[in-house]
Amino acid sequence: MEHSAQVSVEATIFDSTKASHLWEEEMSEILSPLPPIEGKYVVELGKGIGHFTGELGKHAAQVLAIDFTDNKTPKNEFLNGRFNNATFMCADVSSPNLDISPDSVDLIF
Repeated sequence: MEHSAQVSVEATIFDSTKASHLWEEEMSEILSPLPPIEGKYVVELGKGIGHFTGELGKHAAQVLAIDFTDNKTPKNEFLNGRFNNATFMCADVSSPNLDISPDSVDLIF
């Protein structure tokens, strides 16, 4: 069997039906140290295609999912757009032009 050097991480881990159980366990390990986010305003940095956006959206009052690459936003919106409390943004989080009031954010993930 020949293996391709072009296989993406998503194809090998995240999109594999065999790996879905493993991913659920890893997601739980990553999210479990968070404080309760019910009713909180969460900013998700490096949202990618939204592996965590949906989980955050299930509990937080508002999720602002930010990534500096715009090519992942449509997939994240497709997967998590059903959450009316999720907003998707392409932005450089180190930019002084990023208009997020520090007092409005409860948690940065």
